[in-house]
Amino acid sequence: GLVKLATDCGAIKWAKAELVYENDTFEWNGPAMPPTHKADPFGERGEIKGGYCMAKLPDGEYLVDVMPVDEINKVRDTSKAYQNKKGPWVDWYEEMAKKTLVKRAYKSWPQTKDRERLDRAVAALNEHEGTAYTLEQQAHYLTLLRNGDALEFYAFRMSLPDHVWIALHNSFEKGHKVKGKELANDLEKQGIDAYNACIADLISLVESDDAGGVKEIIDELSNDARTLIMKNIPQNVRAFIEEAEGTKAA
Repeated sequence: GLVKLATDCGAIKWAKAELVYENDTFEWNGPAMPPTHKADPFGERGEIKGGYCMAKLPDGEYLVDVMPVDEINKVRDTSKAYQNKKGPWVDWYEEMAKKTLVKRAYKSWPQTKDRERLDRAVAALNEHEGTAYTLEQQAHYLTLLRNGDALEFYAFRMSLPDHVWIALHNSFEKGHKVKGKELANDLEKQGIDAYNACIADLISLVESDDAGGVKEIIDELSNDARTLIMKNIPQNVRAFIEEAEGTKAA
């Protein structure tokens, strides 16, 4: 279905996902050339080593994306159904692995005016399969990381279940995982410091009866940051903020 949508959108002419097994002969020829893959489909092929998705573009060029089996399994492990030892990853592993290859590869396919249809389809598929995070959550995660929004990054982290955050933390593309995780860890630590500083500032301003200063801080917070702050400040500070906001609204 995803490949059909992609061809209808004009992004590709066709695409095909294949798994590679231990007893296959496989040679990687780069991202713009078809790989050399020889196998006996009727023989004993051994354990799965990984897979690839090859797409032909409208200009006749090729795009080939590969994934080792450990990366495929990381995607599998984010499935809430699989975490409960049920669902398609348990019953139809090979088909789900191929679907994972297509969903990974489609990110590099050319943009077209109808690309949004494909993005929505992938998001719906993730939701249906119980994938831990949505495309919107991943996009927000990467935007906050790219912009260095420490407090908002930490607030976003605290708004999500642990398994979703872990899945996002492991979602960086191959070749960027180590650096991406280091940046995320550093920004989360900065976010904790910013969170503690924000609460300390609010407490100090309330003690000084500085409603203007309080509103200035609150007005600059994102929804996630405000929810986190309001949940964890002392009751008297929360009451002061709510009263100040009521005065502002009036």
